[in-house]
Amino acid sequence: MRDTGFQTVAQGHASATLGLPSPGATYRAFGLTILSEIPLPELELASENAQPDIRIRLRPILRDITSATRSTYAYGLDEQFLHWPGVGSFLIRGDDTIEVDPAPDVSSGLIRLPLLGPVMALLMHQRERLVLHASAVRIGGQLVVFAGDKGAGKSTTTAAAVERGHALFTDDLLPLTIEPNGRPVAYPGFPSLKLVTDCASLFSLDGANELEAPVEGFPKRIRRLNQPFLTAPASPARVYILQRSDGARTAALPPTDALRAVMRFAYVPLFQSKPWTSSETRRHFSQCAALAAGTRVVRLETPSDLGRLNEIIDCVEDDLAVDTP
Repeated sequence: MRDTGFQTVAQGHASATLGLPSPGATYRAFGLTILSEIPLPELELASENAQPDIRIRLRPILRDITSATRSTYAYGLDEQFLHWPGVGSFLIRGDDTIEVDPAPDVSSGLIRLPLLGPVMALLMHQRERLVLHASAVRIGGQLVVFAGDKGAGKSTTTAAAVERGHALFTDDLLPLTIEPNGRPVAYPGFPSLKLVTDCASLFSLDGANELEAPVEGFPKRIRRLNQPFLTAPASPARVYILQRSDGARTAALPPTDALRAVMRFAYVPLFQSKPWTSSETRRHFSQCAALAAGTRVVRLETPSDLGRLNEIIDCVEDDLAVDTP
């Protein structure tokens, strides 16, 4: 399991306490209702009477981590343990509970980075969902997914599409299920974007609110959108694999390359080192194959010049237009 960098951003930073609500608040994200004892301002509030699918609780987690100087992970069939020094410990119990034991004086924002990232992804994996490391928007009623290596511009391209007037679907995590007929269905995340500081100033995002940085010097700015957020699931029309080039152009991938691309940008294998059971492996491959077969997987070449973002969105809109009657 790779180091996510949460330890790095936590070192040397004293921050405010969590400021916890009591007994908690109910949110919605990823097609789930979440009852959390930790405030989650990035998320949409749900009805207080809604039956929670997931509970996030503050609890002491009794594990020997006194000598841990790096990220620590331990996995079992029913429990997944994750610890980042300077951030805290997380224990996923089954497929419906996350226990959080924050480090002393850690900020709520710093706790939320792994909680709404790898921890939530691992829980959704426990719920038998395929999770992509990807962002997504709705363009003309069609769901468009952006995947790519670190620095490929997933969030920046997504922000450029939102600035154009398209609706945000998710940033960074995209969970999917496969229906019995093989149709892939994606579930929206929440109305927030994390943008590299140099890029964030390019977008007004219709008056989005900027959330407090998790720690001083954090390299990204977190924007929560003000516009209505669509919570309905949808089937992807395209999965674009972003690749830096000298211009904006698209090329559909052949089936084998499409499957490889989907598997490469599946989120959980990036963060989980334990051997999978044979049933997990079969399910994961079957889900990736269904997604690759059930949508068009397209290489999207993108210029690195931020002044040419509109060319990228033009290219995507033109590619989608071929499906319009």
